[in-house]
Amino acid sequence: MKTKLLSQFFAIGSISLFLANTTIAQQNIIVDSQQYQQMKMAGNLPQQVFNASSNNNTILNLPVSNQAATVSTNSEYNCNCLIPLDTTFSIVPFANSTPPYYTNDDGSTSEIALPFSFCYYGQQVSSIYINNNGNISFSNPYSTFSADAFPSQNFNMIAPFWGDVDTRGQGGGVVLDSLGNPIDTIAGEPYLGLVYYKITPSALIIKWEEVGYFSMQGDKRNTFQLIITDGLDSIVPGGNNVSFCYGDMQWTTGAASAGVNGFGGVPATVGANKGDGINYFQVGRFDHAGIDYDGPDSNNDGISFLDNSAYLISTCTSNNNVPPIALTSVCDSINLTPGDTTIIQMVYVGPEIGQEVSAVVTFQNPNYSILSNVSGNPCVVTIQCIGTEQEPNNYIFVSATDNGIPAATTTQTIHIVSPTLITSVSKNNSFKSVIHPNPSNGMVNINFNVEGQKQVKLYNSLGSLILTENSASNNLQLNISNQAKGMYFVEVNNGKTLEVQKLIIE
Repeated sequence: MKTKLLSQFFAIGSISLFLANTTIAQQNIIVDSQQYQQMKMAGNLPQQVFNASSNNNTILNLPVSNQAATVSTNSEYNCNCLIPLDTTFSIVPFANSTPPYYTNDDGSTSEIALPFSFCYYGQQVSSIYINNNGNISFSNPYSTFSADAFPSQNFNMIAPFWGDVDTRGQGGGVVLDSLGNPIDTIAGEPYLGLVYYKITPSALIIKWEEVGYFSMQGDKRNTFQLIITDGLDSIVPGGNNVSFCYGDMQWTTGAASAGVNGFGGVPATVGANKGDGINYFQVGRFDHAGIDYDGPDSNNDGISFLDNSAYLISTCTSNNNVPPIALTSVCDSINLTPGDTTIIQMVYVGPEIGQEVSAVVTFQNPNYSILSNVSGNPCVVTIQCIGTEQEPNNYIFVSATDNGIPAATTTQTIHIVSPTLITSVSKNNSFKSVIHPNPSNGMVNINFNVEGQKQVKLYNSLGSLILTENSASNNLQLNISNQAKGMYFVEVNNGKTLEVQKLIIE
């Protein structure tokens, strides 16, 4: 097997020194070797580490799937953007790691050819490197595990979560169960996560699935996803070409970055950086537990702020100004019972340093009011809505604009539905649809008494959209056994009538 080498790059004042091969000022270091790990823990590796075995002039042409991945519509994107793993995904083939799992610390792939053109700050990119530490890069593969803040002159990357990801097992080796699946060597838990990819003719999807942190720690896991596209693929909606998406995020920092139990030390960075000091954006830097967040360039933030969120960005910009990023969203329509009150809070940030964001909010319903609209970075808008039978369908429009040159704007539409809710056990049988059993253990049958195409939406008690199904038949079965116990709302819409019934999962 080839030896996995790192070439080190030091910047000292205006002098750059590239270390390689055999002179006294040059070193060869085997990644994941005892020497490498000792240098890493001692802090003797340089800030900027290139993976020489990945940068080997070899271009990988990985298989392209003709089965396009899909996510929800634009308005539902924040709630359903993580793409479930299936047989169309493969494990990322990190250079010189051992197949089939390619577990590693600080690894990178060889250069990967894209079957589409990716617009990246004024240039068309046709290949990338995937780096284990939560980012992709363009000019070089990076093994660097301690993140810089953006903008930075040192790195050219897109980073949904730049931190010290470690997918090696306890004891340093992969252990398989009787079915050939990788397991943790201590507790029999799922292995310390893996990194997966899928390439289609117009998109690249990379998913870090329940990954642990250095050194071989799995008590906390992170799940996050990056998608880049040709700018036309609807998998990243709204005319954008980059998507960051997050599941459960539990750690920020590895031990070699001064982290203790996954927190503290050098914060993880979320954003993109071309390395020219001009073209970049930064969502934030994260170094502790919690949900606190005060903007992209203020104090370090709590990692749980990222939980179940999504950020849509266009890096195909000629004015170097990324529009404000919506940090909170609603999941399609919100069900609001007449007479009930809900509070909606929207947060927007300008991802460039020193920006201010302001918002304009418009709606027609006199029972809605703006409780607060605070400009800044972040910009926070709080809206109170009272459900009414007289106005069953309502829309709130929010336009968030930064003070960049030229200014850029992000718009969002919030749809609020206030139907009269009736329990599914109806004495007068006024419903055209019958839901049974109700209460249910998660297997639900819906019998429609109307013809034609029907759309069924399931909401939880907070008004968040859980799923959408379309049916042209008279019967539909839903399997929602993976949902928590409690009350849900089933909305049936045939284009002429809208009915909403309560459903209990127990």
